[in-house]
Amino acid sequence: MSAETVIVSSALPVGYVLNGTYTISSVLGQGGFGITYLATELTTQRQVVIKENYPTQLAYREPGQYRVGPAGGGVEATYKAALQSFIHEAGVLTRLNHCHIAQVLTAFQALGTAYYVMDYIGGRALNEVAPSPQNITEKWLLSVLQPLLSALQYLHTLPQPLLHRDIKPNNILLLPDGTPVLIDFGLARETESGPTSLLAAFTPGYSPLEQNSKSKRGPWTDLYALGATCYFLLTRETPPDCHERTDDDPYRPLSQRPELSGRFSTAVLEGIDRALRMPRHERWQTAQAWLDSLHGKEPHAEVVSGCKSRPRRGKAVFAAALLLLAAAGTVSYYQGLAAAQYSLGFCYYNGYGVPQDYAQAVQWFRKAAEQGGAVAQNYLGECYRNGQGVPQDYAQAVQWYRKAAEQGHAAAQNNLGHCYRNGQGVPQDYAQAVQWYRKAAEQ
Repeated sequence: MSAETVIVSSALPVGYVLNGTYTISSVLGQGGFGITYLATELTTQRQVVIKENYPTQLAYREPGQYRVGPAGGGVEATYKAALQSFIHEAGVLTRLNHCHIAQVLTAFQALGTAYYVMDYIGGRALNEVAPSPQNITEKWLLSVLQPLLSALQYLHTLPQPLLHRDIKPNNILLLPDGTPVLIDFGLARETESGPTSLLAAFTPGYSPLEQNSKSKRGPWTDLYALGATCYFLLTRETPPDCHERTDDDPYRPLSQRPELSGRFSTAVLEGIDRALRMPRHERWQTAQAWLDSLHGKEPHAEVVSGCKSRPRRGKAVFAAALLLLAAAGTVSYYQGLAAAQYSLGFCYYNGYGVPQDYAQAVQWFRKAAEQGGAVAQNYLGECYRNGQGVPQDYAQAVQWYRKAAEQGHAAAQNNLGHCYRNGQGVPQDYAQAVQWYRKAAEQ
């Protein structure tokens, strides 16, 4: 979840300590359903993302008191119901455990509303970092599509199936190694038995017709949105809004576009077209069926996603490829690659596939950092700042944060700002803190 700062007048102020546990660092954004913050957990100094229940049509924050309550106009009952729905959803989300879904760590109530806390993921939105349409290859597209189908199959087949209901390019992050992660479950609802939405949940071009009506919703609803996301990636156009498609449908099938048919297989293009069909019964009915078609298998054949469960308190999980290479004794071939070294360090740092070992993490972070890897430099700074695998040394932390910050790494710029603000490793200097916070904010 990238740290793009947005000024929101109704948000909690920077520096506010929420629930005695989290210091608000910045506001990442606000939608119709809530406000998202970047924060620091006081006990661990790790960065997290906090989603606050704040439906703008219903909520009001008391100036200076920061409590949230129903706005005027007789919306008290609706606000209370929306709050209970958010609390219910937060409880569901804390139980999710999939490597392509942002980890929700905990949830709590405070200030008259509710919150859930997620991993801070050092990635960027798909619409910001995807190659231009002419440079997208089928291999790259499948590296995004197949993991997301795996994530949706997981959500849709839970004991209480869950729909995301807001899949679009800016709700998908790409981690530094290219791993896609689905974020922002603010509109998620259980498919049948759980609460229903109290507010409109509709994104033109990405939401199918049933999402804005009383028609039955199911896996096909999320798969339409995922198909629309793929359509955007291949054309850089938002698909025609579903309301425009009810009569004379302006949708141009991707499988009939000569500029695409020579570069992408029929299975890929027709699969996206099928996901975007207007009648819901003509779409893919399950994510597994779409995955099967991409693997050339019969429907319902088992497809191994390559995704392993993660520790409940872990940070974002990178793909397990390096761990498989390590188990096969082939990591030495990749040791010259900074990205591989960083990823292996990340696995040791979090205990993914290997026992957690900060000293080993530092070793691999250092190898990548010394080759100029900004992400590894930032993590090495974190290790020195927190005394993980090395003696705590704020000066060393500042040194590595600065190397990454000067390469434009937003999280490192933010961390360097913290050091100047708090006088850690450098003389306290609010002007320097503002300078580095500004650089991060401008990204």
